[in-house]
This record gives sequence, structure tokens and C-alpha cells, in this order.
Amino acid sequence: MHFSQYCSTCCYIMRFVLFCVIFVAVNSVQTNDDSQLLSTIVLFRHGDRVPRKFAPLDPFGNSTFWPNKRGELTKLGVEQVRTLGRWLRNRYYDYLPKENSSRHIYIKSSSEMRCLTSAIALISGLFPTVVDPYRNETVSRHPFTLNTAPKNQDFIFEMAASCPKYVEAYDELLKTQDFRDIDASNSDFYEYLEEHLGVQIKSFTDVVEWYDTMREEDVKGFNLPDWTKRYYPTEMKKWYELCYKVPTYNRKLARFGTGALFEKISDLFDALINGSMNKSSSEMVLVLLSGHQTNIADVTNSLGMFRMAPYAGALIVELRKNKYSSKVFVNTFFKTDGSLEVLKIENCTVNCEIDNFFKIIKPFRISNAQIRGECGLPADWIFQPQKYQID
Repeated sequence: MHFSQYCSTCCYIMRFVLFCVIFVAVNSVQTNDDSQLLSTIVLFRHGDRVPRKFAPLDPFGNSTFWPNKRGELTKLGVEQVRTLGRWLRNRYYDYLPKENSSRHIYIKSSSEMRCLTSAIALISGLFPTVVDPYRNETVSRHPFTLNTAPKNQDFIFEMAASCPKYVEAYDELLKTQDFRDIDASNSDFYEYLEEHLGVQIKSFTDVVEWYDTMREEDVKGFNLPDWTKRYYPTEMKKWYELCYKVPTYNRKLARFGTGALFEKISDLFDALINGSMNKSSSEMVLVLLSGHQTNIADVTNSLGMFRMAPYAGALIVELRKNKYSSKVFVNTFFKTDGSLEVLKIENCTVNCEIDNFFKIIKPFRISNAQIRGECGLPADWIFQPQKYQID
């Protein structure tokens, strides 16, 4: 073998080995940080869907252009979330129980059908069906309970629909001078959209749905009208992203928008660390939350690491303990198609020590009892959670 060929072969082998090392590091929970994984929370966005709204002048608004009803999950969306489930199974294979169990895995979803369907799709990837040798048929050996709540009682995924005081605080923010100036400076932009879409645009928050619809049409290969080139995608995207920051723009809004979730996370982590739960509850190792883009935006913005999630994107929070020092810490990741990004919570390190983590989220936490009072709910208000047994 010539020297040049030898070097070429060595370089190829080194690249292959490096690829394998990176693949294992990203996709396996077996890391080199000498830590033990105690629990994982996965907040994920539903899969690809049909746009929720179409403007009167939208040339692609007719239902014949779309496979499903408005806002519903597509076949692509189901497969995207199922793929996420397979990825989670691969990453946490040695950590997961051999079969699904409510003692080990808790699954909660927004009541929107696209989220409920996504939760089921993720479980089908995480715990695939098997062949029963006795009945010679394919069956699922992992029935599970899917938890949800009516939209007006959902403090995890739908605070805007369940808390009147939150809506008041949101509306008051938009009346402040800074946001009024934004709308005043955008008057020509709004008029242009009104003329070509046939809708009213009074605020940058009205741009969200129409940017979302145009993006869906664009991604799916429709030829957008020439008039869209003036503001789509750059200008519209700018206000679209701001709209996802506004729900947690200040501490008061962030507490309403994320407090119930941070309360649950804090209670779970504290119980796992201190063993204060009963035996069955303390075995909870995986929490799966099927929600919306706004839920991931709210949590990441509140923690100073704002991210916009694509379909089937996920925010992953891992609770870990160092095997030698016994120090407990939190890692956070942002999972998108083909990528796993390590996140750093603001005012903490990548390995965020649990005391610091609790300190950071404490101002946001809000209990069910506090929600009743602070949201201005009626005295006779009763929480009515819903559970579905999925076989």
C-alpha cells in the first residue's frame, strides 16, 4: 500500500470512529460524567398538522388542498412523533422499565386532538407492539393511561384559556407604550396584509396565524402569491417570534404561564431526592407532556434560553446524581430532527445543581390552591381531570 493510500485509509477510520463516539454520546444515556439518571421530563410539541386558519383571500384555503381538517395531525405528523418515541427508547433503553406502567411513566396531554394523537404516537414508538406467539397476532403489551383536562381547566398547557387574570395581565402588557409603538410603526405593514388576506390586522399578535399558515403552505410546496414576497418570511417571522415571547414577557406573566408546570417538576424532583413519596410514586422515572410550541417557548423563555420548537421538537429535563459525590443536578436539552442541543439555564451552569435549580424556578411556582385565588376562579370551581385508558 502506498503511503498516500495508507494515510487516506487511516483518516477514513479516524472519521468513522469519531462519528461512532459522537453518535453514542448523543443518543445514549450512558455518559462519561459518572452520573446516575434519576428521572426525565420530556415536554414535546405535536407533529405536523394542517393550518388552523385560512384567510378569506387565501388561494389554498379550500379543503381539497389538505388531507385532514383544520388543525388536525397529518400522517407525517404521526410519524414524526413516533420517530421521537423511538429516539427516546434508544437513548433511555437501559433506564426504561421493560414495559409501560403508570408506576413508572406519567403521560399528560393538552386536550387538543393533535396533542392527544401525538401522545399515542409517541408511546407507540417508545413501546412498540409485539407478536403474541400464542395468538399469532400483533398486539400491544403496553396499555397506558393518558391524562388530560378540559381546556378551561388546563393549567399546564392552556393557562390563557383557564385563568382570567392571566389574560388581563397579557392584555395590559400589550397596552403599554412599547407595544403601542410597535403597532404604530407597523401600520403600513398591517394595511398591506389586510388588503391581500381579507382580514383585520390591528396588532403584531394578529400576524401569528397568517405567518403560520403561509409557512405551512410554503413548506408543503404550494406556490405562494407574489405579493407575499414583500413581507414573508423575514418581516412576518420577526413578529411571529415576538408573539411567542410575550406570554412570559415579565415575571407575573411567566408565573401564570409556567408556574403550574414548575410546581409539578419541583414536587417530583424533591420527592425523588428526599424519598418523601410513597413507594409506588417514587418509582416515577419518565414524565411525557404532549403540548404546543407555545409551551416550550414559555418554559425556555422563562429560564432565559428561548427556543422555538419545530414539529415533534422536545425540551428534555434530566435529573441526575453524581455517583461519587452524590451531588444532584439538572441537565436540559433541546431535541429537534437530527439534533440534540445542550442548553444552559440562565444564572446556572450546564450541570445545574439542584439547589440552584430550585432557587431559579421558585419565583415561578404556583400551586393549585394559589391558582384558584390568583386567577379569580369562582368559589364553586371544581377541577375535573380526565383519564383515558389506551390499550
